[in-house]
Amino acid sequence: MVDDRIVSPPIGQVERSSEGFSSEPLDGLSSDIPRSEPSVARPESQPAVPEQQTTVPVPREPFNPVRTDTQPADSDMPRKRKKNSSLLKWLVLVAVGLFVVSVGSVFLPSSSFSERDVVLELDGPDRATSGQEVTYILRWQNNTKLELKDMSFRIFYPADSIVLVDGRPTQPDSEGFIVESLVPGASGEREITVFLVGDRGSIKNATVNLIFNAGSLRSAFEKEVRLNTTITDLPVALTLTAPPTVVSGQSITYIADMRNETEETLTDLQLELTYPEGFTVSSVRPDPDSGTTRLWTINELSPGEGHRFTVQGTLSGVEREAKTITAILRRKVSDEYIDYVRSDAVTLLSSPLLSVRMTVNGSRDHVAAAGDILEYELTYRNSSNHNLIGLEMAVQLDGQMYDFDELNAPAGSFDNALNTVRFSSSGVPDFATLPPGASGTVAFTVPLRPTFVAGAGTQAFFVRASARLSTSNVPTGIDGNEVIAQDVITTKLASQPTLGQVIRYVSGNPEMTAGEETVFTVDWTLTNPGNELRNAQVTATLRPGVQFVSATGDDIIFNSNTQQVSWSVGTVPFGTGVGLPRRTGQFTIAVIPSTNQRGQDMPLLSNAVLDGTDSFTNLNVQSVVRPMGTEDAEGLEESRVQ
Repeated sequence: MVDDRIVSPPIGQVERSSEGFSSEPLDGLSSDIPRSEPSVARPESQPAVPEQQTTVPVPREPFNPVRTDTQPADSDMPRKRKKNSSLLKWLVLVAVGLFVVSVGSVFLPSSSFSERDVVLELDGPDRATSGQEVTYILRWQNNTKLELKDMSFRIFYPADSIVLVDGRPTQPDSEGFIVESLVPGASGEREITVFLVGDRGSIKNATVNLIFNAGSLRSAFEKEVRLNTTITDLPVALTLTAPPTVVSGQSITYIADMRNETEETLTDLQLELTYPEGFTVSSVRPDPDSGTTRLWTINELSPGEGHRFTVQGTLSGVEREAKTITAILRRKVSDEYIDYVRSDAVTLLSSPLLSVRMTVNGSRDHVAAAGDILEYELTYRNSSNHNLIGLEMAVQLDGQMYDFDELNAPAGSFDNALNTVRFSSSGVPDFATLPPGASGTVAFTVPLRPTFVAGAGTQAFFVRASARLSTSNVPTGIDGNEVIAQDVITTKLASQPTLGQVIRYVSGNPEMTAGEETVFTVDWTLTNPGNELRNAQVTATLRPGVQFVSATGDDIIFNSNTQQVSWSVGTVPFGTGVGLPRRTGQFTIAVIPSTNQRGQDMPLLSNAVLDGTDSFTNLNVQSVVRPMGTEDAEGLEESRVQ
């Protein structure tokens, strides 16, 4: 008979959830008691067996109960849940995939488009001379399979560059243009011409930016290309000298030196000085353009020619304020002046605690020559109300013409590595403790090389000494980490042209027989390793009994009234006889010895001298040749032997 009672679970089985029962035995009961699993907890891998209402006899051992008609008997629910869950996962994955594809179609290029195949190039020189006209070549090309549209180019010009627009110089920061369409395989090109301006060693950067669209792709693309050009040379060496430190209200001097470093004559130049705020001009030389104190027009500047511009005045301001003066050399292009070369110098307004001042051979404006000995004297002074202790002075020497091997500093030492003369308390007792108001001097000498250094360029025509007096023992109440004073002095070197004179026997009686004519030639040779020489002229006087016969060229003439031979040389460029050919002139003379001159040496020429003006220093320069006679004539003795 079927028993449809609900049988309670045996002792040791505890109900855990509505879906199954715990299989864990109670404490104290053996876990070896056989158990049967409820149908609802059947693993999904096992086949489902339809549930039946069954009368189960109560066994002596515990067993798992079976469900009665009061519990759901749908054994397919776990499988249906599994299928529904799997289907839902697949639907989510498909939706995510479609989303990624749609996003990619909007934001990513198609597989047939690569941004790398859009070519953007900028060609140009990697080196240039300041003021030089430079041409950049901008190229673009479409190597993709899509049409490029709305290509927007933006050119960013190098700083301080000059751009010609319709033949007129301008200084734009950038310029843009648009290419509406570029089909696959097509390309384009554009030339960009600018004048680069900068100091030697400065790097000028040109940049081109491109933004474009490709085909039907919705996103825009961007590319950029750059080109750096280094300024390696300056057509005109422009040097601006200013004292490194001054006390507010103190008189100062600005010096601007310029020199043509090219082999061509430069025309239509203009120099402008921009003075710092607080500077009051007291004197200017040479005279500037009418109505100005800062502008000079230079119509012509020959190769090697140079000029010096000096401005004196007072500079005022607050302590530690930096004052900058700027010199800009411009040249005329299309009836307008554009920047060519630029130079700056800075002066720091210092406290009047300490001062140092230099002179060379007793002057601030001494002009030296090759082979001279320069005597530097430095005067120092404690202008404060404090004792200054532990002072040190360093004088750095800058110039190719210094002969450091012969430098003499009795109270100091010389640092060969830094070309610096140093003074300390070991040689200058004042530097141990310098009382308020105390002053003193130190000195040293250094010779210049006897000849100009080949290949030294502008450095061969001046030398510079920079002095720095300082102490790190700052008195109480004084701001800063040290007390310093500085001074700079630049010494220009004058031209060193040389006149060579050679007399040669040509024909006639070499024995110098009375009444018989003897003919000689006189050869003049000019060399000029230094600054350009302007208005150069050579003159000499014929001695009594010497006759002028003829000259080679029209630039040598003879004045019979004064017995003077003159050679109008004109301009003798820098480097003549060194890098450039020597200048030569020749004329012929004849002598007829009298009875009392027979067989004796006869004076032929005297007072041979070269005169000219140094274009850099504006000083008069001379080269003199000793008097010469027949005993100096080449070839005369050989002819007598024969």
